[in-house]
Amino acid sequence: MTSKENDLSENDELRASTSTKQLKLNHTKFQGDWIMKFSWLETNSSKDRLFCKICRSNNKSNIFAKEGSTNLQKSALDGHNCSIDHQVCVKIELNKTKLQPSVSDLFSVRKDVNQDIILNHFKICYFMAKNNIPINLATNLHSLCKSTGSKTLDHYTDHNSARQVVLSIAQAVDSELLQKVKDADFISILLEESEDEAEKKQLILVVRFALNFTILEKYFCIQEITNATAEGLFKELVNILTIEEIDTQKISSIATDGAQTMLGVHSGLVTLLKNNYPHLKSIHCMNHRLNLAIKDFMKIYCS
Repeated sequence: MTSKENDLSENDELRASTSTKQLKLNHTKFQGDWIMKFSWLETNSSKDRLFCKICRSNNKSNIFAKEGSTNLQKSALDGHNCSIDHQVCVKIELNKTKLQPSVSDLFSVRKDVNQDIILNHFKICYFMAKNNIPINLATNLHSLCKSTGSKTLDHYTDHNSARQVVLSIAQAVDSELLQKVKDADFISILLEESEDEAEKKQLILVVRFALNFTILEKYFCIQEITNATAEGLFKELVNILTIEEIDTQKISSIATDGAQTMLGVHSGLVTLLKNNYPHLKSIHCMNHRLNLAIKDFMKIYCS
């Protein structure tokens, strides 16, 4: 074999080796614990294609709903989990399983029951939720109330019935808040990225809005995120507003903690938002500004 032929052979082997390594990087093996983490995940018999049963049932056109994704990496699953298509389908499925009718049916079968007794049940469940009392103590709490003379229905005091009532109340509160935000004339959003005790990144969203000449400020949601960059936060915020059908043209201002991710001149979250909504006003949250001022004061005068 000539020197030239030998070089060509070595180059072919090098390219083959590089291609094999790249293939291993792009396609890992299916991991069984993905099924536990992503409840919507389905796979074919050979486990080389991934499907989303929620998107499939709602006739979406994304790759997880049609031919199935061949990208066997967890990042692909995380990406689909955060996509607008998937989030819209999740909301549709949640609406199908609303618990409000089941709670109504729960009490409607007892036509002889006084409304005050039903109200007692809702008060007890609301008290438990508000004070972070474990729902499995519902039976004991009902027994306590009964011993003090309050009228209760023994048939509905178990923790499963109490959980339905709590979820029903929460759903009603969420629906009322969402409708108020949709009806508002102007909306201001307060946004912060933070971590919980388990060090999971979260996006916290609070809304201040004007409705019927009254200024209201309400907690809107906490969304777990995987990408805390400006671009990742921008995508997550747009997803939330799109899924909840909030008119973004009503958003007049945004308040942030002033971090580089939020206020970066070239690629900060506020800059990305203003590229899409030029009318948006940016506000450095007064609480964060006060915190910075106190820290500076302590450094100068208490060091």
